[in-house]
Amino acid sequence: IGDLGLTEAQRAALRSELIDLRSDGSFRETSEAGYILTTHKPAAIREVIRRFGLPCLALDADMLLTARLQAGECGGADIAVTPRMRRRAKRFEDHRNGYLNAGFFYAAATPEADAFLADWQRRCEGGDKSDQLILSEMTQDWKGDPLGACIARGGLRLVKLPPRIYNDTRHYRGKVIHFKTLGRGGKSRLKWERIAGRMQRAPRLHGALLALLRRLAEPFLR
Repeated sequence: IGDLGLTEAQRAALRSELIDLRSDGSFRETSEAGYILTTHKPAAIREVIRRFGLPCLALDADMLLTARLQAGECGGADIAVTPRMRRRAKRFEDHRNGYLNAGFFYAAATPEADAFLADWQRRCEGGDKSDQLILSEMTQDWKGDPLGACIARGGLRLVKLPPRIYNDTRHYRGKVIHFKTLGRGGKSRLKWERIAGRMQRAPRLHGALLALLRRLAEPFLR
């Protein structure tokens, strides 16, 4: 878990290994449009790769894993991202904070990925746009590519993974479920408590159930 400024009580309550990634506090700032800037993210990911020499999968703290992820699921890409989930009334491409949801982000331990991260970090240092909007702008050339296709442009291999599996904000049956408004309580908090409780009590059973639901839904999503 990346420690961006936890209290001592919060650190004591966590059993996972903590990595000190404290920055200048810019992750608490918002853009003029009201979106959290999170401009520390590319720098934190680069630091993790530098320390361990391994690929880094960065997940927001309001995400829940329901299945084990394998490196091969990123298809050998330098960078893996997820678009926003489609909604009936609005296409994710037209969202003012970018067409991607940066809660899920994978970077390989390659020079190409590091160059991308360095450019993302440099652009974020301007402080006027969120990391997510900048990431969406940087990947515009891949925007129209099919999900799951690892495509190289300018020496960078990038894949857009299906959000219903890797950044599920709506159906709550993906391998990675994203409770976007978890910190605000309400329905999102109740859903998190219900699903997290099931995963804690019977992780294999609940994981198998979600895998079955994903397979049953597959024919309707092609």
